[in-house]
Amino acid sequence: MLSIKSVWWFIGISLLLNVLNFWAYINYPGYNVIIFHEGHLMENLTAGLLFSVFLFGAYLLKYRRNDEGFPRAGVMFFSALGLFGFLEEISYGVIMTNISHPRVIGVKLSGVHDFIGLGLKLVEDYGVAGASLVLLFVLASGVFLFKAIYKYREKIRELASLKKYHPLYLLMGFFIVLIFSSALFDQKILMSPTGNNTPIEELIEFNAALVILFSLIGILKINQPKKPVL
Repeated sequence: MLSIKSVWWFIGISLLLNVLNFWAYINYPGYNVIIFHEGHLMENLTAGLLFSVFLFGAYLLKYRRNDEGFPRAGVMFFSALGLFGFLEEISYGVIMTNISHPRVIGVKLSGVHDFIGLGLKLVEDYGVAGASLVLLFVLASGVFLFKAIYKYREKIRELASLKKYHPLYLLMGFFIVLIFSSALFDQKILMSPTGNNTPIEELIEFNAALVILFSLIGILKINQPKKPVL
């Protein structure tokens, strides 16, 4: 069973890092750009953490997949989530080149999350026509998702069985809140009191990466055979 220790470790480390970041943000404003600006320390730490999750998951899938009680579906899910998050952080490699980000009706597309801004821009600029286009895209995505769920229903059923482990449920619930909050700050639906949302966004994304890491570590205890009592 998933150990509650994974949750407490996450809470402790996350709390410590958040306090340190807040302390640095308040006491060393001159370093805020170096720490929190896009492409600097905090974003690089998040990207490195997410890529480490992917590598750890890949290692487990290669060398531990035949272990009794190995949660294959869960490891695949969190490893893939780590890779996806890493690619989002590095804008799918664009930031490593001299190539400019593509723009659609003035919206810079650097990752999947920017399609939220694109949808809002379509509705704002084109009214009903824009809203209809967004709705059509959502419906098409829903059909694609339904087909994917049906095709991989056995794997999804195996993954869904993990929900009964309360600590994992808590971590993933927190992850959803973090991602939703990040999107709201990214689109400036929510605003920081300072008017600069970047530090909050970077901190939220770093915490989300920690959730993925501790979720992956935690599920390794699920269904592991108990050692015989001598």
